[in-house]
Amino acid sequence: MLLRIILVSVFFYLLFRFLRLLFIKPPVNKSPTQKNTSGLVSEMVQDPVCKIYIPKNNSLSIQISGATYYFCSRACMDKFKP
Repeated sequence: MLLRIILVSVFFYLLFRFLRLLFIKPPVNKSPTQKNTSGLVSEMVQDPVCKIYIPKNNSLSIQISGATYYFCSRACMDKFKP
């Protein structure tokens, strides 16, 4: 009897997880991220000139008056006016 209750409980739990997977959308991530090849998630930053997101570790950066700005290319860095 106890085994039957455990098996039925496991069945309904798995059914619940499956239906939840089908009908519930994953939460929207507020800050863009990107997985790099090692499986780790790297932070994404927005280029203030062309407004695209790039991985922080692949960006060019400058500091002006204590603020850090990230760029996708040298051309965008040269166009930037704070």
